[in-house]
Formats: sequence, C-alpha cells, structure tokens
Amino acid sequence: MLANVRPFAVAVALLAVAALSQAAQFSELWGQHGEKYNPAGVLPDFSFAGYERGEKAIPERAAEVSVKSFGAVGDGKSNDTAAFKRAIEEAAGKVIGIPAGRYVLSDVLEIGSSGTVLKGAGADKTVLVFVKSLQELRPTSAETGSGKPTTAWSWSGGLVWFKGRNPVGRVLTEVEAPGAKRGDTSVPVADASQFKAGQDVAVSVKDDSEGSFVKYIFRDRPEDAKKLVGRHGYRYAARIREVKEKAVVLDRSLRFDLRPEWSASLCAFAPDLQQSGIEDLTFEFPRQPYRAHWEEDGYNAIQFDNCAHCWARRLVIHNSDSGIYLKGFFCTVSDVVFTANRRALSKGETGHHGIEADGVDNLVTRFQFKTRFFHEITVSHALGNVISDGSGVLLTLDHHKGAPYENLFTNLDTGEGGPEIWKSGGPPGVGLHCAAGATFWNIRGKRESGLPPAGWGPSGLVFVGLKGVLRKSEQRTGWHYEPIQPGALSPPNLHLAQLARRLATNGVGTAPASQRWTTITGQAFEAKFGGISGANVIFILPDGRRAFYPLASLSVESRAAVNKLATPR
Repeated sequence: MLANVRPFAVAVALLAVAALSQAAQFSELWGQHGEKYNPAGVLPDFSFAGYERGEKAIPERAAEVSVKSFGAVGDGKSNDTAAFKRAIEEAAGKVIGIPAGRYVLSDVLEIGSSGTVLKGAGADKTVLVFVKSLQELRPTSAETGSGKPTTAWSWSGGLVWFKGRNPVGRVLTEVEAPGAKRGDTSVPVADASQFKAGQDVAVSVKDDSEGSFVKYIFRDRPEDAKKLVGRHGYRYAARIREVKEKAVVLDRSLRFDLRPEWSASLCAFAPDLQQSGIEDLTFEFPRQPYRAHWEEDGYNAIQFDNCAHCWARRLVIHNSDSGIYLKGFFCTVSDVVFTANRRALSKGETGHHGIEADGVDNLVTRFQFKTRFFHEITVSHALGNVISDGSGVLLTLDHHKGAPYENLFTNLDTGEGGPEIWKSGGPPGVGLHCAAGATFWNIRGKRESGLPPAGWGPSGLVFVGLKGVLRKSEQRTGWHYEPIQPGALSPPNLHLAQLARRLATNGVGTAPASQRWTTITGQAFEAKFGGISGANVIFILPDGRRAFYPLASLSVESRAAVNKLATPR
C-alpha cells in the first residue's frame, strides 16, 4: 500500500548528495549542483576515479570453484599454500571461493590473470593466516631517503599481489604545436585517422631537461626537486569522444597543459590485468610487537601493480605492517577495516602504511582504521585518486612527496583530528609534499586541524569544509580556503557530486524520464535513473536533487531495470 510507504527522500537522507537542511552552504567553486564549476579552474575533476570510471558497479559474481577442490583444508593447522596456488593457476579467470575457515599460508599469492577473484564467505568467516613475511620469503635490502638501512617491504609489496604489465604502450601520436591547455578536451595531432570514437588512450607528458614541467606542477615552487627534473611525468587514461581531421576530442578535461617540449603524446592504453579482485575475508598476521618505523618485515596484505578496473572490498586486515599498496588505474578499495592487538609504539602505531595510493584515478572509500599507523592514508607519485567516506582513530593524510597531483580527500572523519592529520613523510630531492590540485573537502575531527604548515605544498591547493574558522593571518597565499563548516557543506562528498553530474550530463545509462522504483521492503518512489556509483544507484529526484541509494536494497525488478540502464550508450 502506497499510503504506508515512507517518502524516498527520508530513506536516502544519509546518502543524498545535496544536504536537505536549509542551513546548507555551497562552495564558490562548485555551487549547489556544479553550476559554478570551471574545468580550467583550481578545482579538479575527480569524477573518473574507481572501477570502470564510476560508470558501473563492481560485479557480484558467485564462486565458480572452491579452494577445497584443490586440496585446501582450512582448519587453521594444515598449510594450504599449495592448494591456493593451484587454484589461482588452474582456475584463472574464475571466481575462486574460499569457504569459512582458517587457511594457513606461507608464501606470496600472485594473480596475473584477468577475471580472477578470491572470494571468501565473509570477513567474519574466512581468514587467511599468513605465517611468513615478505622479508622471509624474498629477502631484500634497501635504504630510506635519509640513508637508514631497511627493506623494500617497508613501503611496497603484498602477500596477495596482483601483477600486470604496464598498460600504457607505444606512442600513437605526438601532440602538435601549440598544444592544449588544462581544462581543454580537444588535442591537436598531425593525423587523427588512426583513432576512433570510444577508443581508450593514455595522455602522457614528461619533464624536459630544464625542469619546466616540474616547475609547472609545483606552480613555480619546485624547491628541493632535483631528483624529478628531466624525469618526472604523468600518464592517465581518457576515452576519445570525437575524431576530427587534425584533432581528437577526449571525454574528460586535460589535467595539465600539453606542450611539445614536454613530449606530450597520446599512447596506447591496453591493460592486460583487469576485472580481478579480492573480497569478503580477513587477513591475519602474527601477533608480534611492531618494532619501529622503517623496521617492518613485510607483513603486508595486498599490492596492485599495473592493473585496471580491479578491486579489494569487504575486508578486515589485522596486525599488518602495511595494508594495501594501490598502483593501478581505475581500481576501487572499499569497506576495509584495519585492526590490531599487537604491541604498539608509544603513540599507538601498529604499522607503517595503511593504504598507499600511488596509482591513477583510483577510489579508496568507506574504510575504517580502528588502530594507528604511521601513515593511515598515503599518496605519492599519485594522480587523480579519491579518498572518501573513511574514518580513523587519528587519520593522517600523508602526502609523501614525489609530486602527488590533483588528489581528493572528501567526507572524512579524522577522529581526534588536529594538526597531526597533515603529518607527512617523504625523501629529500623530490619536491614539496604535494604538487598542485590537492583538494580537501568536508574533513571532520574532534579538534580543529588548521591548514598544513607553510611550505607543505605549492599554490593551487583547495581547502573547503575544515573544522574551525581560520583568521586571515592563518591562511596561506595561493591556497583556496573557504570557512564553511563540515556539517554545513553541501555536497558533503565532492566525488559523488561530480560523478552524478557527469553521468547525468553525458547521458550515461540515463532514462528519458522519471519512473517508478521499489525497494526490497515495498517502498516506492518516483525518480530518474542517473547512473551507478560503486554499490549505490544515482537517482535524480523530481526537485532536481541527486541522491544515492544502495543497489542491494532495491527490489529484483528495480535492480533489473538498473542493470539495463547502466550500460553506457
């Protein structure tokens, strides 16, 4: 009975992009629905982050084989390593089910085939018990940037390791003079006949011997960046929307200028490892005291290398040295909880890096740190990544130098908060802690964080929705700051707002008009379909607001309608 149905706006109140309160305040960079957005302005476009560029949900595939069919026992005593390796090799491309149990593993599990998914029965039921560290299995020696002896596993590697080959291939064409500007979509080329609409390419630039590109990304403040000069560059993927005689039009705005002196080019983009993931299980490491910063043995959970459209979701990571190293393209890490019961250091740290996003256009969302790390969240050599909807005991937003550029931190609960959230590391010689475009939007905490210290980053940083109001003397020249408070800022999650606007504007999977939708509890509502974001459906309400609703909470009929509409035109 429709009379007994709660209004849809109430059901999605906690997920709505737009704040429902009349006290909502809007940024001068975005406005209420993106009407103030300028692609060439200081605020970057983060809407392409994550699995399938945010345009499709990660598939919920059922297990096709079981590790027990390959000899795994899962009794917490038997060594199941050989069985897991056989399953990964012989069932490549399939969903490998890991039933409830405790599986003892003593070696690295490498995944190099597309479509391979390790799927547990739930993080409370399936536990992978790793009994050896990366240093035991693959001994290395290394030095920190300051010369302290350590191992490479202090900042890399995973005991589950997704390994692909570099998806960025040969140069297809160089960019013709005069090049193109940041915010443009049209790229001039000598001959566009080899390209076609819908083709994915990589936009590539590299610094010249004079360091002019490094100077550009640091907005004329390339202090202490000598190791980047002549070497540093970026590559990110875009899709060709239109082909002209001597130009191609991309479906996303350029993140930086394309100049011939920066070897600006369009390259092939063809990932050989994609559509693989790990989900619904717990990583457990030995309960050994955490020794010290840079003295880690490599009890690290996951690394993604050179892959695209892969994921890690619904995981618990317990007693790790580091959690997840994310070095791919368009990957998603979601619903990961970090815990520890091993002896911590004096400030409570039980590990080094929680999640380090060093890749391009990745999404890290809905995470929870119930323990401390030296760096809960890290970006380094990173481009276009989104960190959203997460929380921690004291969440640090580590910018680890190496020119992380245009990364977004949005709708985060930093726990205790305070100035410590800006604590950042990184070696000498590779620039300030971040390059331009770092954006902090709706960052909460018990204590006021203020801004990072002077010299932390160049001009062109964005801070909107920090707790507290800064005096003029506390603000930094060249940084965009707005004193809107986190509870009042709308939209609270900038990434979701940008994604909803792009999908609605581009017509990706959109319906021509409003239609009736039903939930699994029998509620009904009218809305226009606006796309999919992760596990949520984007709906456009009759009053024009965009809202998010869990796909799993829709009825079977409505889910079928969503799947039909979700395919890009």
